[in-house]
Amino acid sequence: MLDILDIVEPSDPDLAQCPESVQRYIAELQEALDQEISDSGEIALIAQMQGFHKGRDAARQWKPMETAPRDGTEILGYVGEGYVGGAVVLRFDLNTTSWLDWDDDAWEATHWMPLPSPPEAWS
Repeated sequence: MLDILDIVEPSDPDLAQCPESVQRYIAELQEALDQEISDSGEIALIAQMQGFHKGRDAARQWKPMETAPRDGTEILGYVGEGYVGGAVVLRFDLNTTSWLDWDDDAWEATHWMPLPSPPEAWS
């Protein structure tokens, strides 16, 4: 299982290059860990989806929505303050020409990235 403590260090110099919203999100994750949240699996999955791996610049992984696949492929869309964690799994719906979540709610994402592969136990 993914060790959340190895994902990103708050003192990592690359963190200063990330957008303020990403820095706030990482701070929220660290606070959650410090409080010993019982549902650490969900926090780990969110962090993995966000691409916060030690030694990488998370901001470089996000791509403009104009480049996102519009064939129904699920993606991770960055929606900012509109959702906890700032990201939602989305797919493009040709009928409504909107980006929809699992519950068919429409979102206006600014950036996207591919979903990570599922853990080996689930694949």
